[in-house]
Amino acid sequence: MLIKYDNVNGSINFDVIEKIKEIFSSDNDDNGVINLDFLKEYNQKIDEASDKTSVYKNYLEQATGATREAIEATNGETVDLKKYSISAKSASVATQLFNAALNALIIFAVVTAIKLLIQGLDSLSDSLEDVENRIDDNKKDLDEYKSKIEELTKQLRDRINELEEELISINKANENNEEE
Repeated sequence: MLIKYDNVNGSINFDVIEKIKEIFSSDNDDNGVINLDFLKEYNQKIDEASDKTSVYKNYLEQATGATREAIEATNGETVDLKKYSISAKSASVATQLFNAALNALIIFAVVTAIKLLIQGLDSLSDSLEDVENRIDDNKKDLDEYKSKIEELTKQLRDRINELEEELISINKANENNEEE
């Protein structure tokens, strides 16, 4: 899977993209692209120099990757630019294609992350609606219990009043019997 959703932290990892960038890029490499301007400058300096060895060594130290390899192959002579212009263009096109593919992958990852986020929000919304429905049901149940308690309380009071009236009538009857 290109994207990993971390349920614990709520984050999305794009580890694959970072690995691809790491593989295809480096501080010391030009990814196979030959710097033609650098080679043209090298050729001009070699043609003008009386000491070609020092120019060769100087430019060899400054060059990287495929450009360095092109200078090394000359052994201090000029570089055949025709040989490298086609490969430089090919490498440039390949690099551009790779960058386009990488951008497409990043866009895919972002779109997928947004899709996952929307799905999560929809799920959360559904859960909130469910909780609201449960709260409403519980309120109805509580109202029903409250009504039942009020009804039972009224019945108890009425029964207590009846019993008090019976007790009073029994007490009166006992008083009347005692007086006789």
